[in-house]
Amino acid sequence: MKTRQKTIKAQHHILILIVCILLSCVNKTDAQESSGIPIIGNWVLNYQASLGSISGNAKIHYDSMNPIKKQYVQNYYKGRRFSFYENGNYEMLSGNGTIQQGSWSLSNNGSKLYLISADGKTMQCTISFSGTNMVLKIEGKAKALLKLWYLTATS
Repeated sequence: MKTRQKTIKAQHHILILIVCILLSCVNKTDAQESSGIPIIGNWVLNYQASLGSISGNAKIHYDSMNPIKKQYVQNYYKGRRFSFYENGNYEMLSGNGTIQQGSWSLSNNGSKLYLISADGKTMQCTISFSGTNMVLKIEGKAKALLKLWYLTATS
């Protein structure tokens, strides 16, 4: 009888140990997700929202494009995906299949994002968040038809 009680007690201790290990893993995941750097992860461009934001000369330019050029623009932006990694690297997969890699950094308390491509070109953006959405406002002389990129977090 004592042997059976010892076995049950040992199983009880093992079960408690397993639960503690599982809880510590959950806490690590929660801590990683709340690292204070919301940009880290995978994002997809909302093409329609981004296209709807163009105005002024960009809108005039887009409206005057022939259908083939408009299709090229759509293929380039639609389905665009970003991955921002904790090590400061990023990868952008354009809708047409081109991949751009580089590094990223934040400044001004996280309100400015700098994307430095592998060939050394820097793009500066103002960054804002709302729930699972991120908006990048392209600044400076970057040659981008869409100056506001509406992105949605993906898994």
